[in-house]
Amino acid sequence: MKNNLIRHIKNSTLTSVAIALAFTGGAAQAQTKLTVQGGAPVPTYSLLPLYVGQQLGYFKAEGIDLEIRNTANASTAVQLMAANNADIALATVEPLLLGQDSGVKAKVFLQNHKTLMYSIGVPKGSNITTPASLKGAKIGVSNLGSASLTVAKSILLSAGITPTADTFVPVGVGDQALTALRNGNVQALAMWDVMYAAMERNGQQFTYFTHPTLGTFGNLASMASDTTIATKQKALCGYGRALAKASLFAAENPEAAVELYWDFNPAARVPASKPEEIKKAVVELKYIADIFNVGFGPGEKYGVIDENKFKQYAELLYKDKGTPEKTPAISAVATMALNNCINEFDRAAVRKAAKEWKN
Repeated sequence: MKNNLIRHIKNSTLTSVAIALAFTGGAAQAQTKLTVQGGAPVPTYSLLPLYVGQQLGYFKAEGIDLEIRNTANASTAVQLMAANNADIALATVEPLLLGQDSGVKAKVFLQNHKTLMYSIGVPKGSNITTPASLKGAKIGVSNLGSASLTVAKSILLSAGITPTADTFVPVGVGDQALTALRNGNVQALAMWDVMYAAMERNGQQFTYFTHPTLGTFGNLASMASDTTIATKQKALCGYGRALAKASLFAAENPEAAVELYWDFNPAARVPASKPEEIKKAVVELKYIADIFNVGFGPGEKYGVIDENKFKQYAELLYKDKGTPEKTPAISAVATMALNNCINEFDRAAVRKAAKEWKN
């Protein structure tokens, strides 16, 4: 069965590449080198469309020779991009927004998520049932500099709770954070979507409290320096189209997407001898793929920047920083100039290719 699946994947990849070539006229294109700096130290589901698009040949079909780089965190990714040491940063937007004080000249040109990745999670069955009932609770965070803490503070304030000096407790991530929660050292966590998905895969179920006004603001985005936006528009449009197709493909067929991710990152592959773990991996990826499933409905456009929510999020960050008067104008940090060209692709063809992967 596994050999059949592999054969099926190879055949479907050829079909997908052929479709991708059709989107660009079918002719062989000179390849433009683009580097994208991911805001994570290793391959992760949070950058899923990059890997799916690379494995399907979507970037190559757009005339792009894409190099995917990893780095310590979103801040480093944005710094490298802003200094033109990478063409694109695919990372959370906080470093770009807060970097205006230090002269960062770059903009978001494509929003990739449909939800704010940060939320507060409490164990299912907990007596904490609303944000207001978090009063007096200790909340675990990965570290005291995490943007998830800023969002969690805002959630508490919106519920009428003023955080104290000991409200937030650094607990690390993964098993370390889960142990702190299960041992009662903290009663809730303030983490992000991919981290919660991994914990749920390991058996921990959560009730989530999202931000009351910014829960639907996607804070993962593709960013480029002002120089790159001015000089590489065609390549950035091709990058955006490839990412859109990969996001739609993953949403339509998560089972194929997890195989493509494992092909890109073999270290993450679950052995065929562990079918239950494979099922858990697919469930986890379905959760992630749905987060990228934005802008594909009737009359919708992929990657649209919600300027109003973007402004609200910038105001939240600068208020927390203590300098609300320095909140940048949205025109300084975001542009919709490339959105039309990014959406010039055949959605029905991508959906068809995704469905053809099913056994």
